[in-house]
Amino acid sequence: MVLFGVDLPLLDKISEKIPSKGLQSIGAPAFIVAVMAMMILPLPSAVLDLLFSFNITLGLMVLIASMYTKRALTLPVK
Repeated sequence: MVLFGVDLPLLDKISEKIPSKGLQSIGAPAFIVAVMAMMILPLPSAVLDLLFSFNITLGLMVLIASMYTKRALTLPVK
Protein backbone atom coordinates (compact mmCIF):
# COMPACT_ATOMS: atom_id res chain seq x y z
CA MET A 1 0.00 0.00 0.00
CA VAL A 2 1.31 3.46 -0.90
CA LEU A 3 0.42 6.32 1.45
CA PHE A 4 1.63 9.85 0.65
CA GLY A 5 4.16 8.43 -1.78
CA VAL A 6 5.64 6.03 0.79
CA ASP A 7 5.39 2.28 0.30
CA LEU A 8 4.04 0.63 3.45
CA PRO A 9 4.30 -3.17 3.17
CA LEU A 10 3.13 -3.64 6.76
CA LEU A 11 -0.29 -2.21 5.88
CA ASP A 12 -0.52 -4.69 2.99
CA LYS A 13 0.08 -7.58 5.41
CA ILE A 14 -2.48 -6.23 7.87
CA SER A 15 -5.14 -5.65 5.22
CA GLU A 16 -4.68 -9.20 3.87
CA LYS A 17 -5.42 -10.69 7.29
CA ILE A 18 -8.52 -8.59 7.94
CA PRO A 19 -11.54 -10.05 6.13
CA SER A 20 -14.56 -8.24 4.68
CA LYS A 21 -14.05 -4.48 5.02
CA GLY A 22 -10.26 -4.31 5.14
CA LEU A 23 -8.75 -1.40 7.02
CA GLN A 24 -12.08 0.41 7.37
CA SER A 25 -13.17 -1.93 10.14
CA ILE A 26 -10.28 -0.98 12.42
CA GLY A 27 -10.50 2.81 11.93
CA ALA A 28 -12.49 3.67 15.07
CA PRO A 29 -10.56 1.35 17.44
CA ALA A 30 -7.25 2.64 16.06
CA PHE A 31 -8.42 6.22 16.63
CA ILE A 32 -9.43 5.46 20.22
CA VAL A 33 -6.08 3.79 20.92
CA ALA A 34 -4.25 6.78 19.41
CA VAL A 35 -6.20 9.22 21.59
CA MET A 36 -5.51 7.16 24.71
CA ALA A 37 -1.81 6.97 23.83
CA MET A 38 -1.66 10.76 23.43
CA MET A 39 -3.18 11.18 26.89
CA ILE A 40 -0.78 8.75 28.57
CA LEU A 41 2.49 9.25 26.69
CA PRO A 42 4.22 12.64 26.85
CA LEU A 43 4.22 14.47 23.53
CA PRO A 44 7.06 16.73 22.40
CA SER A 45 6.35 20.44 22.63
CA ALA A 46 6.52 20.85 18.84
CA VAL A 47 3.73 18.29 18.38
CA LEU A 48 1.63 19.95 21.07
CA ASP A 49 2.13 23.34 19.41
CA LEU A 50 1.04 21.88 16.09
CA LEU A 51 -2.06 20.28 17.61
CA PHE A 52 -3.00 23.47 19.49
CA SER A 53 -2.57 25.51 16.29
CA PHE A 54 -4.76 23.08 14.38
CA ASN A 55 -7.42 23.23 17.12
CA ILE A 56 -7.48 27.04 17.13
CA THR A 57 -7.58 27.18 13.32
CA LEU A 58 -10.47 24.72 13.18
CA GLY A 59 -12.35 26.70 15.83
CA LEU A 60 -11.87 29.95 13.92
CA MET A 61 -13.08 28.29 10.72
CA VAL A 62 -16.28 27.15 12.48
CA LEU A 63 -16.76 30.61 14.00
CA ILE A 64 -16.34 32.39 10.65
CA ALA A 65 -18.63 29.91 8.90
CA SER A 66 -21.31 30.47 11.54
CA MET A 67 -21.00 34.25 11.24
CA TYR A 68 -21.72 34.09 7.50
CA THR A 69 -24.72 31.78 7.86
CA LYS A 70 -27.88 33.63 6.83
CA ARG A 71 -30.33 31.57 8.87
CA ALA A 72 -30.23 28.69 11.28
CA LEU A 73 -30.42 25.25 9.75
CA THR A 74 -33.80 23.62 10.12
CA LEU A 75 -33.63 20.03 11.24
CA PRO A 76 -36.54 17.72 10.56
CA VAL A 77 -38.31 16.81 13.77
CA LYS A 78 -40.55 13.77 13.86
